[in-house]
Amino acid sequence: MTPHLQHPLYFVLGEHDDLFQKGGFFSSANPIKLKVPLSFFDSDQISFTYPDSMPSFNIPWMERGKPYLKPFHSQVFTKDEITEVVQTYGVPGDRWKVDEAWRYERFIEAQIWDVRPIEKFLQT
Repeated sequence: MTPHLQHPLYFVLGEHDDLFQKGGFFSSANPIKLKVPLSFFDSDQISFTYPDSMPSFNIPWMERGKPYLKPFHSQVFTKDEITEVVQTYGVPGDRWKVDEAWRYERFIEAQIWDVRPIEKFLQT
């Protein structure tokens, strides 16, 4: 991957309205939703972590994280690879609300490394 940005822009793959609810991560900001189809991105313009990057990379190193450890933690996936991961494990959805083993898998994070696909999408 050859990033076009020094730091990625962070998005969520699919829907995750909990981020926007009162008390959610973005509830005090003025976030917007932008639904850009994955087809706008080449494989070197986007990467993914399942779940979001912070728990994905922290769980394996935390003693209390061991019961929650999944095979996809601490990995960054390409567009093709995340498709395989979702086929195997499904999308996080609301499983975290009812299954303690999935408490950290709330959404899949997308890291955008090139703004040109977003600009192209906004022009359509």
